[in-house]
Amino acid sequence: MVYPRYLKSLILADLVPNKVNLIFGPRRVGKTFLINQIVADTTYRSLFLEGEDADTQQLLAPRTIAHYQRILGDIDLLIIDEAQAIPAIGQVLKLIVDHIKPLRLLVTGSSAFDLANQSGEPLTGRAYNHRLYPLAQRELAPYETILQTKQRLEDHLLYGSYPDVVQTESPAARERYLRELVNAYLLKDLVVFDGVRNAGK
Repeated sequence: MVYPRYLKSLILADLVPNKVNLIFGPRRVGKTFLINQIVADTTYRSLFLEGEDADTQQLLAPRTIAHYQRILGDIDLLIIDEAQAIPAIGQVLKLIVDHIKPLRLLVTGSSAFDLANQSGEPLTGRAYNHRLYPLAQRELAPYETILQTKQRLEDHLLYGSYPDVVQTESPAARERYLRELVNAYLLKDLVVFDGVRNAGK
């Protein structure tokens, strides 16, 4: 099931030339799905880059205006997913937003603190910040009656409302998904955030 995200209309309204729209949020909350929905609702000539891809990192590595003009000259909308993986992303975005006109930018980051730290100061006055959370009740409401909402309250309180969790019926499967999410992402992000060494200990 596709749940419409309330953030979509806000981002579409903020998608103006020479502003960076930063979408922060936890992993597996639906950021990539959201940007694909946004792109589908526009007619912009778009370039989609995956920040964790080595080719993307290499493409954006030469930090010169002339280089960015060559690769972005006929693009209306630049999308960078998982941008926190790109070295010096803040400086890259600043050069692009200041010198490639008119260009709209849509940038996501799974590790909100990484992207915020890397892009913060260079993008002062140049960015709109958006936070995407798990599904809100107002996003679930069109698919539930008031009775169903009441009946599902305990499940929402116990398991939360990540999109994959909401669409999983089995409590055991939900618990497994959340356990794997914590082990694979949350603990890893906390270790990076705090600069923890010897995390195993």
